[in-house]
Amino acid sequence: MSSCQSNNKKSAEEKSTPVSVPEANKSTGGDKISLTPLERGKLMDLEKIDFERADLDKLFEKLAYLKSYEMGAYNIKYNGDKPLVIKRFALYNISDMRMIDRYAKRNVDVINKGQMYGDTSTIDRTVPVLGLKDADLRAFGYWGKENIIFNKVFTSSTKKQKLIRLRLQSDELSGVTEKTYHELVELINAKYKNTSAKASPQGDGRADSYEWRMKDKVVQLSFNKDGAMSYITLVHAFINPDTKGYLPEFGN
Repeated sequence: MSSCQSNNKKSAEEKSTPVSVPEANKSTGGDKISLTPLERGKLMDLEKIDFERADLDKLFEKLAYLKSYEMGAYNIKYNGDKPLVIKRFALYNISDMRMIDRYAKRNVDVINKGQMYGDTSTIDRTVPVLGLKDADLRAFGYWGKENIIFNKVFTSSTKKQKLIRLRLQSDELSGVTEKTYHELVELINAKYKNTSAKASPQGDGRADSYEWRMKDKVVQLSFNKDGAMSYITLVHAFINPDTKGYLPEFGN
């Protein structure tokens, strides 16, 4: 069995639970919704998921994923007598000790009295974990049509668990072609028919990338090709008061 399919979830979490930023672990109230978890090989229509309100840990609970706590400016002075251990990550459904040890060595900070450290800026979730040996890349969902499939997902949220960005990718999936990409362009055009798509040439003979800008979100779509394999990247950036300051490139 691949290490990323292991159910030995508890042991990995116990070794990698962040201890320095309790704000990141507080409940955000009753606004989150729990959905059927994503599962590789069982395709779900991702277009119908309300990612902004979804409980992302519940949504990802059957996938191997990394939750990383990205720190802001180091502007907090630590005055405690005992060293503060900041574990900036949590690994889920991963029993590969090589991976666990690597994160424990590279993603843990020890702050001594008088030193500065940063508060949580964003909480990012990544599926699958970069560098995971024998990562399972079967698709877990599609967008609108079952042939428009994805096997990678990345989310970035504020420390209060408000979604900033969602990125879906197809990676080394057979059947994903430029024709698939243009089908997705048409689906998004139909969904946001009151918004004009901005096309941008990508060069190297690749299909144009597209961007749809709306009051509450920006949707970006791009296509890449490497030999016989094609790749689609679909990004949603959510513009609202909760994400103010996190999306300056979109005036938010």
